[in-house]
Amino acid sequence: MSQNIDELVPTFLLRRRKGHSYRQIGLDLGVDSRTVKSRVKKAEDDGDFEHWAKVRQQADLKSLEEHRSLLSQVCRGVERGISFNPLTSQQDPGELLKGVVESSLVYAFASMATRGIDLESPTTTSSVESMVKPPKERLAQKLLAGLMQHEPELESLLEGWKESWEEVDKERRLRVEQGRNLYRQHRIDGDQIEAMAWATTHEALGKALDLPGLGYLEREERPEGSTAILRVEGTRRDEVVVGTELVIEQVWAAKEEVLGQLSHPERTETIKRFYKDLLEKVAEIADQLDLIILKGRPDGICNLCRSTGVASLKPKGRVG
Repeated sequence: MSQNIDELVPTFLLRRRKGHSYRQIGLDLGVDSRTVKSRVKKAEDDGDFEHWAKVRQQADLKSLEEHRSLLSQVCRGVERGISFNPLTSQQDPGELLKGVVESSLVYAFASMATRGIDLESPTTTSSVESMVKPPKERLAQKLLAGLMQHEPELESLLEGWKESWEEVDKERRLRVEQGRNLYRQHRIDGDQIEAMAWATTHEALGKALDLPGLGYLEREERPEGSTAILRVEGTRRDEVVVGTELVIEQVWAAKEEVLGQLSHPERTETIKRFYKDLLEKVAEIADQLDLIILKGRPDGICNLCRSTGVASLKPKGRVG
């Protein structure tokens, strides 16, 4: 195996101290059981536990540095996750955060693969969905949980962010439903209501929150004689409704009235307050993440951190 045997001797000693057999230790670590036995006997006969404690400490420091590097990448993933906007990304914030953190670890996972660690999902011939989550997803969740153990204040801030995200999203959905009802009052065709309500609501929110990136509606005359209402968002121009000039005129007139009602200060006051609170929480989390990155490591410890000590290597007695 690629790992230096000397680095494994402290682990041999600890496993023997816990009563594990040479065979089991060898199987678990990919080392011949005879090698395990000879190295353990030599270490116990020499009694040089200080030496092996130092070897173990060096291995632990190397592992700890890798652990901290992974947590730094998780921090960047969290930063990317909180940058998403609930007005344009209608996802569960917790699931969104997990997915973004996993994608932020792509280079770390690739590095593990070069060391022979297989992180690909196990293949199955069954048509039933696998009962085990993919390895990368599991590792990403454990690392995210580890970061939260290191930084409980960050965990609390993220819980507040999720609540604010959900409040903004709930208010957005309420505005869309109001848009549907308003279009129904104008007797707009049922197939057109959903798309128009969604697009008009986001145009109203864009104006209220000073977010032009949420898009706006415009009319476009077509060469073949038809007319279209398009939703413009940056360089994108998506069709919302296409029809005759008379039909589009009716829909556009309704749109102007619905937009005016959805943009009324009484309808936008609540979401403006929720959105402001969300922005403040995002800024606070970003500051916390910057401090972790600048320090080079998070505070505290987590259950993924390793510890060592000379006393833990000394045998209690011979194990048969």
